[in-house]
Amino acid sequence: MIEHFHLSWPKTCFAYKFLRKGSIEFNHFNVVKLIGLGAFGKVYLCEHKLTGETVVIKAIKKLFVTNCKHENLIRQENQVLRVLSRCPCPFILKTLATFQDSSMLYIITEFVSGGELAYQLEVAPHQKFSEGRARFYVAELLVAIEYLHTKEQIVYRDIKLENIVLDKKGHIKLIDYGFSKKLFKGEKTYTCCGTTEYLAPEVIMGVGYSFEADVWSIGVLLYKMVVGRAPFFTSDLRCRKVRFYSAQFKVILSGKFNLPYYLSAALKDLICSLLQVQRRYRLGSINGLVDIKKHEWFSGIDWGAIKKKTVKPPKPYSYENLNLNNPYWHSNSGDFFLLMIAWRRGKHLLCGPVCNSQRSVEYHCEQSTAFDRECNAITD
Repeated sequence: MIEHFHLSWPKTCFAYKFLRKGSIEFNHFNVVKLIGLGAFGKVYLCEHKLTGETVVIKAIKKLFVTNCKHENLIRQENQVLRVLSRCPCPFILKTLATFQDSSMLYIITEFVSGGELAYQLEVAPHQKFSEGRARFYVAELLVAIEYLHTKEQIVYRDIKLENIVLDKKGHIKLIDYGFSKKLFKGEKTYTCCGTTEYLAPEVIMGVGYSFEADVWSIGVLLYKMVVGRAPFFTSDLRCRKVRFYSAQFKVILSGKFNLPYYLSAALKDLICSLLQVQRRYRLGSINGLVDIKKHEWFSGIDWGAIKKKTVKPPKPYSYENLNLNNPYWHSNSGDFFLLMIAWRRGKHLLCGPVCNSQRSVEYHCEQSTAFDRECNAITD
């Protein structure tokens, strides 16, 4: 399902010394700590027994993959990891190796010690970032996403605070490429996947989309950074019930959100330009992320310096997230549970693995009108 592949890493790296011989196994590592746990498997912080190198190993249960019919997702992720293993972009997490045994699939990545950006937002004053701090993080994210879109033709599909981690100096790294997909020129994809509060309208409707869906998610991310909450939310607190997701999707499709008075005019304009329900009006959907980088809000940014990581990052609010006991460190561990979501009045019935609004979801669309009967059957 996931094959061995060889990577061009420095000779000091265990991937160079051992993977080229095809001899890498899980028992070659000492497990330092379990840092992620979910239905798919586990995420470990490990040390290589011979080199002492610290890495992160994501172990995926083959049985879970086959039972949930996620073979194609695993193949897509493996394809993306192969492409990105030699990626020169400094803001993309480096994959060192993949291998498998009789029951598990393993993905080895570099260890980034700074923890999730979600933790920084949690401990920030009033749980929101200043515009300067948000500008820095979004600028580095734009460089990473632009590389994926323009150089590799990869749509990321799961942009969120939990998928951005900080290194020891405070620069970002984009992690978790489980929903990423490489597209051919002009190709669209129809899978509804990602995290509920970041989903673009076209993703929810299943009308076919490409890179513009990531632009919408960047807009949601930016809003959440400077306001402290997502732009589209529902007061329905039944967060694990079918009607909660149905209501949240309707709010997203309405495109209505509030902009606080304290945001600058340039930032308000940028957020409104990114969160356009009609894709043809969405900034960055036609000419790519270069249009976003030219926006007035980024007028003081030296994009060359950003790419070279010579811009001094803002100091993290707290280094407590270096403690692996912190619940925000690598929390996006795929805690899926099955649930059916339906739309009334002849709209789509969305069914598949679903989780709470902070975690990733995937849906497969089919038609249904028996809303209550179908939903009660799956939730009882």
